Amino acid sequence: MRGTLTYAAIFLCAQFLAGCAYLAAHSDDPDVQIETWVDHHMYGKALDAIDKVRPEHPAYESIMTKKQTVLGKAQQYETEMLKKGRQMEGAGKLTEAQSVYEDGLKHYRQSELLQHALAILNTRQINRATQLEIELLITDGIWLEKRLTLIREMSVTRSPGWLSKIQLKNLQLKAEDIAGQLMLAGKDALALGNLTLATRTLPLAYRLYPDKEIESYNKQLQEILNRNEASTRQAEKRVVDKNVKAEQEELRNALEQSFVARNYKVMQHLLKRLEQIEVSDMDLRILKQQAEQAIAYVVQQNMEQASASYSLGDYQRAIEFWRLVLELNGDNEQARANVDRAERALEKLQQLREKQQGLDIQ
Repeated sequence: MRGTLTYAAIFLCAQFLAGCAYLAAHSDDPDVQIETWVDHHMYGKALDAIDKVRPEHPAYESIMTKKQTVLGKAQQYETEMLKKGRQMEGAGKLTEAQSVYEDGLKHYRQSELLQHALAILNTRQINRATQLEIELLITDGIWLEKRLTLIREMSVTRSPGWLSKIQLKNLQLKAEDIAGQLMLAGKDALALGNLTLATRTLPLAYRLYPDKEIESYNKQLQEILNRNEASTRQAEKRVVDKNVKAEQEELRNALEQSFVARNYKVMQHLLKRLEQIEVSDMDLRILKQQAEQAIAYVVQQNMEQASASYSLGDYQRAIEFWRLVLELNGDNEQARANVDRAERALEKLQQLREKQQGLDIQ
């Protein structure tokens, strides 16, 4: 009995409080109305009540001051609802996110951010549903294409019965219907610039039902793809040309510096790099020829110096000159053979000296 009385008391209190809230909201005092709406997070109605206050009202200035406070609370509420809704969207709970935005607008209908978020969400849901329908169409189209191919192959090996003919006719009618729907999806995709979807729908539609209208959209698609491919090739060529130009400019500067400094090893290294590319820069071509001539001259000078040193019996110095030749021209077999010959001569000379020293000691 006591429990029943307690529940009854709670119920009556709740009804009393609700009645008080109703009376406050419908009070003639705008200050009371505003406070009531704010307490219930009904910021839209609170702002409406503020905007209805006329300048001649005694509390006009204080209410206008209060408006900033209400706006601050409304914006804070707006931020919280946007955050909650976006979390729902991020988790893939689009229906729950929609409920959050709609509930937020019930409390603060003036929020442009909540309106925008809800509009974008609705668009996403529509696009999602449309995409699912298109995916089902594509799946059905692929299955039909395989089925029709199989039946046609079977009809080549054996004469189809009346039941098979009816089945084939029904499949062809279904293929025509799906081809028409795929064509519409592909047409819209072309208009929106969605070439991926257009490529998945239009060719399949034409294979299912080679209609002239479907063929025309396929031609449009192919023309766009060809133009895009040509544009891509041109863009890639511009990038390559730009890179080649920058590389040749870098090589020209480095070759000029090494030429002035007579750094023949660096010059030879740069010339090897130039052999791997097609030189289009005329100044670089001329500089390349000059560098090759300079290296050839130095190689010839070192060969002559080496031969002279060898003739004088200065095998060590001859070896040094021939090795300089090999550093600049590793393919010079004559210099390589001469190094081997000079090293053998130097080794024999060393042996003779050691033998002579042994005799002198005795």
